[in-house]
Formats: sequence, C-alpha cells, structure tokens
Amino acid sequence: MDIPRITAEDRKHAVSPLSRQDAKRVASKVDRYRQENPDEFHTWDTARGSVFQYRGWRFYYGSCRDCSDLVTKSRDISRYKDGPTNLGRWPVLCPPCRTANSQRIQAANLARIRALRAEEKAKRDTQREKYGLPQITPGYRSDLYA
Repeated sequence: MDIPRITAEDRKHAVSPLSRQDAKRVASKVDRYRQENPDEFHTWDTARGSVFQYRGWRFYYGSCRDCSDLVTKSRDISRYKDGPTNLGRWPVLCPPCRTANSQRIQAANLARIRALRAEEKAKRDTQREKYGLPQITPGYRSDLYA
C-alpha cells in the first residue's frame, strides 16, 4: 500500500490555522447573534437589585445595604466572546457608605494591631522583670548599663 506524499503544491492550498490575532477578528457566534438581534435585551433580578443587558453592556441598579440609596454599575461584556461573562459580584454599597466602611475597617485594623503590640510589650516587660533585666526604653541601649 502506497502512502500518498504531500507536495509543496498541496501545502500551498492547505488551510493553515489562524493566529490568535486573526482568530479574534473572525466573527464568533456571539458577534453574529448581536448583529442579527441588535435591540434584544435581557433582564434578571439579583439579591439587592436588577440587571439588564443590552448591546453588549450590563447595567445594575440596586439599593445600598446600609442607607438604601441607589447603587449603579455598568460593565462592558462585548469583549467576552467565549467562556463565562459573570465578572464578579455587583456592588452592595453606595460610594459614601463604601468610603465610610473602608475607614471603619482600617480603624479597626489599627486598633487590633495597637492592642497586639501593647500585649506583646507587656509580656516582654514581665519576662524582663522576672529575670531582673531593666525595662526597654526606645532610643536607649539598656544592655550597656546593666
């Protein structure tokens, strides 16, 4: 049985795979669907609001968790042509509440670290006192004068 040989002439007419850049330019099913149905939109409800999708954009309208003020967010999903387009959670706080919440978290973190350092210092001081060593004073080398 003879195996047919591929000649240079055959290779010239063969289909070569597209590069990644060329493949992005080819219209996908999503692009064709959006071109054929330009005015179609979808809506659905979330835990705190509603989302509607129109012409490759998603718009979220909801209420703030703390003050019940309006929270909005828009996302461009037109560039996501393959794979999932759920790009994370929708916001639950309006900008003023988000700022206040981040400041409250930062203050709590500072207080926690401050308490932890005070506890470590007290533990260190009791150990030094137990062994008869002088207290540590910032900027003063106590080991020179012991």
